[in-house]
Amino acid sequence: MRKLLFIVLVALLWGGSAALADECQGMHAAQEGAHDCGASCPEAGHEVVKTVADASLSGKVLCNHCDLHRGDTCQKVLQTADGKVYQFCPKTVKAEQLKNLSGKEVRVKGTIKELKDADAVLHVDSMEPVS
Repeated sequence: MRKLLFIVLVALLWGGSAALADECQGMHAAQEGAHDCGASCPEAGHEVVKTVADASLSGKVLCNHCDLHRGDTCQKVLQTADGKVYQFCPKTVKAEQLKNLSGKEVRVKGTIKELKDADAVLHVDSMEPVS
């Protein structure tokens, strides 16, 4: 009986310390600006060369395939007046919102991740149409 109690106690302590380690690791990743959006984010699998926090951009929401004739599939992007293209992280903006804003000028606030070998990725904090 004592062995069983000891095993249960060790298991509880082990599981608790693992949870704390996961939480701590998550905080460190957030502090370092690590990517945690998952495989669906355009940033996944690319090297981030520069991060710009609290960025403000204005531009037009367009389809990368249909409007810009780039890529093999439809994907909403932001194109600024200087022609720079930003991909949206799908975890930070809803597809329905992008669909409703397609072809419209918008103002976006968020974090920009410049990638070594791809368009920059925009992690959106807020987005509103320009009147």
